[in-house]
Amino acid sequence: MSIPRIVELSAGLATGMLGIIVAVTIFKDDFDISRRLENEFRPLRELLILLIFFTAPNLLVAIGAYFHAVRRDSGPGRLMIFFGSAFVVGLFLLFEINAGYAAMYRIGLRFWPVVLTLITAGSSFAVRGKSRRHNDA
Repeated sequence: MSIPRIVELSAGLATGMLGIIVAVTIFKDDFDISRRLENEFRPLRELLILLIFFTAPNLLVAIGAYFHAVRRDSGPGRLMIFFGSAFVVGLFLLFEINAGYAAMYRIGLRFWPVVLTLITAGSSFAVRGKSRRHNDA
């Protein structure tokens, strides 16, 4: 396995793990805040929102990196990396940059998945595709 493929796979898997870590951290913070303010906490709704906005796009990048780097399936792998990274970067720009100082709470936690997503996308384009005929021989 070449160096760009190792970088792509490592950054992709780290992106997926950070997506899960971000979701768990935000869930815990929301639970603590609702308990402190004595508000009703709806865990199912919270989990669904965190799954859609944080976990699923990051896991899509991780799965795409696996398909592209390990299975050498360039079509679906690159497509998953592209759509997942576009969603991750778009949400970061929408919520963090547009919202101002109020959204700067835990910005570092949401910033690193964006960086790793961009590394994964960049390294996926650095990998040269080889035909399967040459690998089988």
